[in-house]
Amino acid sequence: MQSSSLRTAYWRGSNLNYGVVKLPNMKPFNILRVVYDWPPPWDGLAPAPYELSKSQIALGNKVIALTGGLGGRKFIHRKFKKVEDNGRLVVYNLPRAIKKLGPFFTTSLFVIPYYLVLRIFRKVNIVHGHGHIMLWFNVYKLIFGKIDKIPYIAHFHITGAGREELLAKRGYKLDFFTKFVEYPLHKLSDKLGIRVADACIFVSKDLISEAQKFYNADKDKCFLMESGVNTAIFNENQKVKREKEILFVGMVDSRKNPDLIIRGLKYLKGFKAVFVGRGSESYINELIALAKKEKVAEKIKFEGYVPYKELLPFYRRASVFVLPSLYEGLPKVVLEALSCGTPVVASGFAVKSPINGLYIYESFTPKDLADKIISVSKESQKVDTEFIENFYSWNCRALEIQRIYEKIVSQ
Repeated sequence: MQSSSLRTAYWRGSNLNYGVVKLPNMKPFNILRVVYDWPPPWDGLAPAPYELSKSQIALGNKVIALTGGLGGRKFIHRKFKKVEDNGRLVVYNLPRAIKKLGPFFTTSLFVIPYYLVLRIFRKVNIVHGHGHIMLWFNVYKLIFGKIDKIPYIAHFHITGAGREELLAKRGYKLDFFTKFVEYPLHKLSDKLGIRVADACIFVSKDLISEAQKFYNADKDKCFLMESGVNTAIFNENQKVKREKEILFVGMVDSRKNPDLIIRGLKYLKGFKAVFVGRGSESYINELIALAKKEKVAEKIKFEGYVPYKELLPFYRRASVFVLPSLYEGLPKVVLEALSCGTPVVASGFAVKSPINGLYIYESFTPKDLADKIISVSKESQKVDTEFIENFYSWNCRALEIQRIYEKIVSQ
């Protein structure tokens, strides 16, 4: 088998739009991907598993995805299944989560019967599950794991216990159902997944520490696999003029502290802030009222939902991307911004290696945040977009995961 460096170099130059790329001695898999979010809509976590799946397909694998996409409209129009890439990608829409209760009593329950059928008729030979949608599958593996030997990868974008602890420390108030239903079930799913999975992938080194602290995770089963970015979509254009614009992309909710950006605008002469992403009407109205109170209402704009593939102009135009979040895994929007050459000021997560153009802090006051934005916008050092392409493309991530598959299958 080729060395990892040679294989990565070979793969880095390939174009995913031109069929299958088969590398020497690489075994193809029939992958069952279980993940709640899948496009459309093209926001949140949804693009990440999609991009990873496309990259894995380009390596010669087949992917069957079970997702929580079956809402009312899709049910009425019988959109239970979707096939792409000449049958190499098949997506099954399972019932969506019950509001307030999460996917535990709807989507997660359907995973097991689908799995039992697909392992026979689609010859699934590896399961790759993302997050707490895997709760009942984890229970199944706990009971029948000694009989059912199909390898299982548990992929963690957050840990329930880690997020709960940090939010409590920061004074973030959880509602009744989140505190007493969603988080206990989330933590149970995490604990069982770490116990029964053959390998556990974490998107940040902090998550591995949390898994070891709260769930006694076996370090030999833990793999660090940060998020990725499609560098064919998100790339820098030196001819595009940057504006004095602060960009926020993501769910507009209090956990991500968009209010800090608004409060900091009074210290930022000439800057405006653009917020891209969904948010509850009540919270958006709170932010608008705050902007009026701070006398910066004319300096903010809420764009709402913008499809993933239409974000490029926003990243290229902004002078700085800001995400003052309380808690994250490794946000894909951060990598998208960096891939476009846009510097990032953020909090709530850590990265494996320093990246030129990424400035991570523990927390901010509005004045602190404003000072960082001014400092970064004047910084002469450019974002290392080549580093992002070489080490954070979905192509590279697919290769790394392929090696994990091969390792656990050979055991």
